[in-house]
Amino acid sequence: MKDNIVETYLDRLQEDLLTMAGVTSAIMIANFANMAYQTYLKNFTRVARRCEDLPDQEKAICMLNAKIEAKAEQLRLLMQANAKCFQAKENSNKCKEKVVPKVQKVQDEIDLYKGRLEVLKQQKYRGAV
Repeated sequence: MKDNIVETYLDRLQEDLLTMAGVTSAIMIANFANMAYQTYLKNFTRVARRCEDLPDQEKAICMLNAKIEAKAEQLRLLMQANAKCFQAKENSNKCKEKVVPKVQKVQDEIDLYKGRLEVLKQQKYRGAV
């Protein structure tokens, strides 16, 4: 009887620890994603200041370059979080399910900004000819 109670207690303790590890890793990933976004905002603000005094067309190009540069840093941080998911053995799938969509979203935003940048550059050069 005593052995059964001890085994039950140890099983529940192990389940609680796994649950806590899952919550801890989820919080860690959420904090990492938030830090990546805050880094994006800080970098964008810093880089965008260089664009303030430029004429309209050049300012738009400069701002898109600033966004691309800041998003690339955010992507780098999210990729680091994704690498950490492989180290979390028990919850690696849950971790990847949270990080991979964010990585894809940032990559899509970078691609969108690069497309807009090409259009603006083409318009600038057409207007100069």
